[in-house]
Amino acid sequence: MHKIQADQKLIVSVLISAFSSLNALADDAATAPVAPLAAPSAALFRLSQVEVGAISVMQSGGGKTYSAIVRWSPQYQLMSNILVGANIGLSEFKSSTDTRFLVMDTTLTGSCLLMSQFSVGGYAGLQNWMGGNGGSKISFGAQGRYSFAEKKLGIDSAFLEVGRVAQSLAATEISAGVRFSF
Repeated sequence: MHKIQADQKLIVSVLISAFSSLNALADDAATAPVAPLAAPSAALFRLSQVEVGAISVMQSGGGKTYSAIVRWSPQYQLMSNILVGANIGLSEFKSSTDTRFLVMDTTLTGSCLLMSQFSVGGYAGLQNWMGGNGGSKISFGAQGRYSFAEKKLGIDSAFLEVGRVAQSLAATEISAGVRFSF
């Protein structure tokens, strides 16, 4: 019970920190000159993006698994350097009894472009460990992304994520991969 409360406090502090940072960015943007409003451009919406990568999950009780991850990752460009979006993905994990089960991941994302090709961001959402392997769990984490100057074979960027899943046996997740943009 105390571990769950500690995870909940950590989630709340991460979310407060993220919103505080976004609020500071919004305050800076509010003082900038404003162009007349126009209809949203199709370039602001990026709907045809798919991420593919590898994920390593390490539970505090000693369990670990490695898997591939595939997810749809639509985004909306809120400001010139701020993106918001979502990830909807699937992975196959291995349980402590060596049975395999699916994990559906749904998260909201936010990122800030720091340099012309490097961005950092965070995510929060839910994972559903299916097949009686734990049900729905809160997940949150941070992400770094390097965007290539030119797409090659449809790949526009590479990412590295470190996250946490709040559950009775808390899990740390590390994932890395590439994003295909069509």
